[in-house]
Amino acid sequence: MFNLNPEDIYSHIRKQGEKELNNQFRDCNRELVHAEAGIGKQDMTMQRLYEDNVGCNINERCVRISASCETVQKLQEVRKAEQEL
Repeated sequence: MFNLNPEDIYSHIRKQGEKELNNQFRDCNRELVHAEAGIGKQDMTMQRLYEDNVGCNINERCVRISASCETVQKLQEVRKAEQEL
């Protein structure tokens, strides 16, 4: 009925193993691409958060410095006015 040649059996087993390995490799590649895309999105999110935080800190600091300068200017104007009297 069937010819059970050891060479044919080995060849069949090897082909099946190669197919399985190729499928596993393809699946691993898909997972890797998906993971890299996720990491890229996380990097962009972290960069945006950092930039927003730095920008906010700079803006808040500028507002505080500006308010401080205005206060100093007002005090100098008051002292100048007091000296002129």
